[in-house]
Amino acid sequence: MKRLIIILSLLATFASVNAQVFYFDRRPSNPHYVIRLPMSDRVRNCLELAVAGAPEEQYRLASFYHEGYGLEQNDSLAFYWAKESAMQDYPAGLYFIAYAYETGKGVAQDTEKAISLYKRALEEALPLAEQGDATAQFVLGKLYDYGNGGIEINQQSAVRWYRKSAMQGYAGAQFNLGNCYQLGEGVKEDKTQAVYWYSKAADQGDPEAQYMLGLCYASGEGVKKNTHKAIKWFKESAKQGNRHSQHILQRIGVDRSDY
Repeated sequence: MKRLIIILSLLATFASVNAQVFYFDRRPSNPHYVIRLPMSDRVRNCLELAVAGAPEEQYRLASFYHEGYGLEQNDSLAFYWAKESAMQDYPAGLYFIAYAYETGKGVAQDTEKAISLYKRALEEALPLAEQGDATAQFVLGKLYDYGNGGIEINQQSAVRWYRKSAMQGYAGAQFNLGNCYQLGEGVKEDKTQAVYWYSKAADQGDPEAQYMLGLCYASGEGVKKNTHKAIKWFKESAKQGNRHSQHILQRIGVDRSDY
């Protein structure tokens, strides 16, 4: 799993967090959001649609359980809902349960099954992606980005598919494309572009993007340093359960009642 190490030298208001090192995980199962709603409404709507059989919402509900956003973290329930999605050949659902079998989260670890499911996710995603399906494009991007299941890593192809998906407003792809610009993977490093894509995803409510955007404003990478905006985005992320943001706010003395 790739990690992006961000060094924060927060002075003045952030004096209590001097030169702290924070690690950000680029998790293959990163959730995405397309509607800006209060978290309780988002989860409630997602649950209703998942129960009704919508594969995209089943995958999203799995992501909520996996990350603990708006629901108590539960890998078993995450796997259950991802499997419901995968049973309908939904590429993101197939990718999710492949990752679960690979890591043993929510189900007994089974490497052979994981490899088979990753390849199936590729087979299902490719024709849909070529037809313009944003979710399938996102899945292809991740497969080429991480090289899951023995699929050859191709950062340029990952960026190409992330971009296609991101241009359609898919927050997960916008976030991952921001990471590619941040790290210079598959594309020339460009901190300003990283902030641009983080902002796109953050505006849709993606808590990981909100956290990263907060770091960018706090450190002045790719954007003019702005403590007020940094705290704002950390709060938005923390409200949705992002532990990194909660930790930062705790360290700088922001009361939980403020977010």
